[in-house]
Amino acid sequence: MDLERLKTKQSTVRSLFTKLVTKINANIETPVNEEINREIKLEILQGLKCQLVEKIKDLKELDFDIEKVVDISDLEKEIMDSEKYRETGTIVRSKLDSEWLDFHNSFEIAIHKNDTLSKIEKFTYLKSYLRGAASTAISGFALTNENYDSAIQLLQDRFGRKELAINAHMTKLIQLETVKSVNNVPALRKLYDNIEVQVRSLQSLGIRTETYSNFLFPVILQKVPLKINILYNRQRKCDATDINCLICFLKQEIQSCETAFSMSNSNSFASEPNRRQTLKMHSPQNYPNKSNFNSSHAMVTHHSQPQIKCVFCFKNNKSDTTHISEDCPLDLEQRKNAIKLLKKCFICFGNFHITRNCKKKYLACKCRFEFHHNKLICEFLSTPNKTKNQPLSCEDEHDKQPESEGQTTLSTLVDRNDLIFLQIFVAQINSIKIRGLIDTGSSKLFVLKRVVDLLQLKSSSTEELIIYAFGLEGRKQSFDIVKLKLQSIFNSILSIDIRAAVTDKITHGRISVPSGFVAKIALKKGLILADDGFSTEIDLLIGSDFICEILGDRNLKISKRLMATNSIFG
Repeated sequence: MDLERLKTKQSTVRSLFTKLVTKINANIETPVNEEINREIKLEILQGLKCQLVEKIKDLKELDFDIEKVVDISDLEKEIMDSEKYRETGTIVRSKLDSEWLDFHNSFEIAIHKNDTLSKIEKFTYLKSYLRGAASTAISGFALTNENYDSAIQLLQDRFGRKELAINAHMTKLIQLETVKSVNNVPALRKLYDNIEVQVRSLQSLGIRTETYSNFLFPVILQKVPLKINILYNRQRKCDATDINCLICFLKQEIQSCETAFSMSNSNSFASEPNRRQTLKMHSPQNYPNKSNFNSSHAMVTHHSQPQIKCVFCFKNNKSDTTHISEDCPLDLEQRKNAIKLLKKCFICFGNFHITRNCKKKYLACKCRFEFHHNKLICEFLSTPNKTKNQPLSCEDEHDKQPESEGQTTLSTLVDRNDLIFLQIFVAQINSIKIRGLIDTGSSKLFVLKRVVDLLQLKSSSTEELIIYAFGLEGRKQSFDIVKLKLQSIFNSILSIDIRAAVTDKITHGRISVPSGFVAKIALKKGLILADDGFSTEIDLLIGSDFICEILGDRNLKISKRLMATNSIFG
């Protein structure tokens, strides 16, 4: 490839690189709101990061190719130009008010003192990095060389005033949240980090600790637990108020607490709200009243042998049946009449409220009927004849399909009360939603034939695969291979091209949909569940050949036995 062609390609890639950096900066400054929450913003930035890595790789390869064909006299200049251009691709985050000093320092190093940029280009970067009051302050300036200097001076006069920054840092120190318990180690660590940041920021402004130690010393002691306050005053050798000594003492105490808790019971390492909740659960009022038991034997029997209750067979205020509600032998009409007779809610089967006022609507059946009800009294699930447009339930499909030697039944039920949630996601192919399962035990990707027929996909090739069922020998089968493009239902930018083997069936088992309780916990933690519960059937199985491209590098523990994994689908 000749030098002129390489130079043209390099110029194009550099232009794309600059646009990508500007786009990343714009997304960083996009505020988090109801439409774009933290998880969606992180996923978008993660996708842009991958594009940025690819562009950097392309630039390095082009620079290497140009260096091989350029004249030896121009080689040094070419290397210097490439190095200077890399320095221009800087991602800067705008900071205002008390953070003006940090912003000004980073902007000055990356942009302001960059000789490869003109003043108009620097002004363009400056406008894209500012927001809020700072952006409004310079919005009236036109993009000229003279106005760039005027804008820098205006921002310095307004936001770079030293006394404003000092007041902001002192206010943050005064308004620190008080930690009441020495056992609340995470809160202690957060308190110490905030004190450290504000004190170091004041030092960077030229304010020595001796000038405000007498004022800040009692304020910090009021923020720490009484036990730490006593320990510090006990080891003080004089009445001197050195803030640095206090910070050093807090650091040692917090490190000691972290070490001690890490070697003890992990449940002790908890925040104070969790400890209060635990104490509330174990308070005397939550234990059974003594008058409820005629003898100690009756009490033991009550705890060790709980009664099996069926809400439909509840008679004479007693329900000592031999089955649970899911296995009730009553037909649909008898179940409904029992609920009406007992005046219970049709969703949660609770008392003292009607269905319209039920606070547990997440328990309602997903059949989309206008009248909300529980799945145990659903006419749709109990009707033997389904229409073509209505998906078959997993139980019906399991009954229809005969068991053969090479098939296994994937069940998400450990017992009647414990559910296991697998790695399920919902994606879209050509605006059609499908439900997929991530299975590390499979080495290939499979898709249902009905999905292929619905999308009118053509086979690109044929492969012979050996299918192994648990505990059985493998048998060779021939599969058609189709190409698909999976897209996130939350962000169409996040997508992946895959090749899947076409099969008539993926699983006969019932794949649990995350309950409303799990969804509420995930929402509180800022998570978007990839499975929205629109179906119970699995249309796609992701094997180990594409798992690494789908799953992220971040896991979050939702409960003791439930872990959420980040992916491009949610």
